[in-house]
Amino acid sequence: METYNQLIRAVVHAPESLVYHYPVGGQHYYAVRGTINRSEWLVIFDAQGILETAFPPTDMPRYLDSHGFEYVGTGEEVLS
Repeated sequence: METYNQLIRAVVHAPESLVYHYPVGGQHYYAVRGTINRSEWLVIFDAQGILETAFPPTDMPRYLDSHGFEYVGTGEEVLS
């Protein structure tokens, strides 16, 4: 579990990670996409910042497109 938590922190805190908005069913979610150990991970939070899930999609671009994720910017851009 600690390894999983460290991975999530690494993705979320990397300034080059990409941030997406994910509107679904009247709810707003936010996702952070980052690469850890040559594997792309997606970390998804609800609008209150509660972690929903984190996983490495098999085909990241296809996953994002098929679910309607909207690109917001890099982590660095979003936080500035």
